[in-house]
Amino acid sequence: MNKISMIVAGVAGYVLGTRAGREQYDTMATTARKIWRDPKVQRKAGQAQQAAGDLGQKAGDKVTSKVKEHTGGDSSTDSRSSSTSGTTPDLGMPPTGGGTTHGGGPHG
Repeated sequence: MNKISMIVAGVAGYVLGTRAGREQYDTMATTARKIWRDPKVQRKAGQAQQAAGDLGQKAGDKVTSKVKEHTGGDSSTDSRSSSTSGTTPDLGMPPTGGGTTHGGGPHG
C-alpha cells in the first residue's frame, strides 16, 4: 500500500472510529482539502491519470491487434464477412451456448 493510501485509510479510520466531534472533523477536512489543492499533489494526480489513460490505450490497442490477427484483416472487412458467413472468430474463448454451459442440462 503506498503512502497516500495509508494516510487516507488512517484518516478515514480515525473519522469513522472516533467520537471526536464536528470540530475535529472540520479540522481534518480542511487539512485534506489543503493537501489536495497542493500543486505537487495535483501534479502527481495528473501523472497518475495520464498513466492510467496510457495503459488503457495500450490495452485497447492490444485487443484490437489480437482481433485483427485472428480475423485476418481490418475491422471494416471483418464485420461484413463475419455477419454474412454466420461464423464468429475464435478468440481463444470457450464457445457459448450448447445447453450444458448454461446450467440446465443438455436441453437448456
